[in-house]
Amino acid sequence: MRKAFPIIILFLLFRLTAISQQHLQFSFNHYDMNNGLAAYDAGSIAQDEEGFIWIGTIDGLQRFDGNRFITFRHNPANTYSLPDNYIMTIHYDKNKRLWILFGNGKIGIFNTRNFQFKEVAIKTSDPRMLVSDRSLFEDSKGNLLYFFPGIDILTLNEAQDEFTPDYNTFKLPANFKVWTIKEDLKTGKLYIGCD
Repeated sequence: MRKAFPIIILFLLFRLTAISQQHLQFSFNHYDMNNGLAAYDAGSIAQDEEGFIWIGTIDGLQRFDGNRFITFRHNPANTYSLPDNYIMTIHYDKNKRLWILFGNGKIGIFNTRNFQFKEVAIKTSDPRMLVSDRSLFEDSKGNLLYFFPGIDILTLNEAQDEFTPDYNTFKLPANFKVWTIKEDLKTGKLYIGCD
């Protein structure tokens, strides 16, 4: 019986290990223009608090609910429609707003409940930069920066409803060109990569 005891223990351990290892099953679906996507170039994606997936494409904004797509495009007859179909970037911020950056340089908020777009003003010394490379950066305090690598940084002023360098929370030495911004989430400090 003493020799059988270790064998029984090993058998039970093996059996327990075999039961505890479950195979994870993943399901993948491929979406393209044949089954719902507005364009092959979908450059940005975000998920809202209700679980909807928002996709920015070169031919409009799309909402995906897991089964079907709803597409939003520019409509000249509707002043609340998107101002352009070419969407560069979308960003869902801490205040549960869907920000959209367009190829034509405009930026604004798309209301995900009533599907209306509201443009936000941009004040800059050089309007040509609005069609350059750009992105949005949000820090842990909710400050939203409209970032133009190597050119400028504009900060959103909620009260004035505009992006401008006048509201930047930091000053850089003259002639510094910013190429990247990162935040240490533990300390809240920004690390700014310059030329």
